[in-house]
Amino acid sequence: MVGPAGDGGPEDRAAPHGAAEDSARVYRAKVADAGDIGRAATADARTLAEAVEEIDSLPAAAGRARVAALLDDPRFGAQAAGIDVGDWPVAALAPSAAVALATSARAVRLSGWTAAKQIYRHPELSATDYARVQQLLDEGTLYRGRSPRHLVAVYRDDDGPWWRAVVKATADELHLVSLHRMSERNARQVRRNVLPISVLR
Repeated sequence: MVGPAGDGGPEDRAAPHGAAEDSARVYRAKVADAGDIGRAATADARTLAEAVEEIDSLPAAAGRARVAALLDDPRFGAQAAGIDVGDWPVAALAPSAAVALATSARAVRLSGWTAAKQIYRHPELSATDYARVQQLLDEGTLYRGRSPRHLVAVYRDDDGPWWRAVVKATADELHLVSLHRMSERNARQVRRNVLPISVLR
């Protein structure tokens, strides 16, 4: 059975890849002028925490727009490359899906640790691929994972590859724990073995 990915993974962080590496260079050059990457990352983390609170309180469309603006920030490339900038919002969950997960949160966050895990497991991913998370949640089929607090989103754009995202919920937080492409066979297994909640659309 293909179930939602867990939170476990290797501690070591692999090297950045592709577009994520380019954006990471931009970020490093930017903060090098200040001479203190740690201080810059701390400031970014505070800004991101404020953005999460804002998205959690916004109507759905406004929340999506705020996320899109954050993903356009070149510093997101550093996050996708495994530099822990903070919990970066990558999607805004629809209110009906949030109710199904028993959470008050709307902002789906990508942590630096999860980004590093993603690099290790799925080095083909780039920073721009994380913009697909919103599309998966809005246009894909939503399933419950093995845990009632896990949501699995599956989506295929025309004749392109299948994509799968897994979101973990707590009472007041949402975290992206996995994003990757899937084969047609694995997509069928997901659809056959987990419980759809797309009726909440």
